Amino acid sequence: MTFPEFLLFLVFFSYCACYAFSLRKGTTVFNTASGNEIHIGKNGHYSVWHDGDGQIPFRITDLNGREAPLSKPLFHASFRRTGGRITLLKQGRLKKGSYTVETPNPHSHIILRKTISETPIILLGTSILSLSFLLH
Repeated sequence: MTFPEFLLFLVFFSYCACYAFSLRKGTTVFNTASGNEIHIGKNGHYSVWHDGDGQIPFRITDLNGREAPLSKPLFHASFRRTGGRITLLKQGRLKKGSYTVETPNPHSHIILRKTISETPIILLGTSILSLSFLLH
């Protein structure tokens, strides 16, 4: 392993650890039921969680009815916590503004957490693979 590869691996694993910590301990911005309006105070990367087991269909739309551009996460995450379990549904960038959360079950709780992006994991992983192929 060359020194540049070692540095990329070190940065990659450090970011993976930060990403995992961000998912597990991210700041909860909202914990709301279906049909409620939420207000995002500043632009950023957020993850959407279901307060319960399994995936559920849901939509987050702005006040104009446009769906928020959230993508499926790269990794499955489901954590046990006091009173049940939370499951990661989607994540992505949300702009400052008001949104509405909709689920088929009006009693489903959706949790919105501030997290970091998983894009650098993809970029670093690709860089490591490319560098490995170039150097060997």
